[in-house]
Amino acid sequence: MSSTIVRSPRPFHTGRLREFVTEEIDGGAYGRILRPKGFFILASRPQAAGLWS
Repeated sequence: MSSTIVRSPRPFHTGRLREFVTEEIDGGAYGRILRPKGFFILASRPQAAGLWS
């Protein structure tokens, strides 16, 4: 088991985040179980924070 923490003041690029989720995570590149969680901001909506849980 391992964990990774991402802390950055830069927002996520919407298209690259979508590509990462659909190709990398859904494709099993990080194993069978992955539990992302936390707050995030998208570059296309910098005024709103999302919660990934």
